[in-house]
Amino acid sequence: MQNPSSIATGFDYSSMTISNDVVKQTEQCFKNINAALTEVGLVMQDIVRVHYILPI
Repeated sequence: MQNPSSIATGFDYSSMTISNDVVKQTEQCFKNINAALTEVGLVMQDIVRVHYILPI
């Protein structure tokens, strides 16, 4: 099973929108990752590796 935090995006699920601003998307992505980790009793410090993919 794939970890939900491994497929996180900058989508804001509370407003069902995604910003055009890459900084806001990145901030939202980390909020989404934190929420997914919290659901399974983990924290950001439990993350071992991160891969960033930014379109050019």
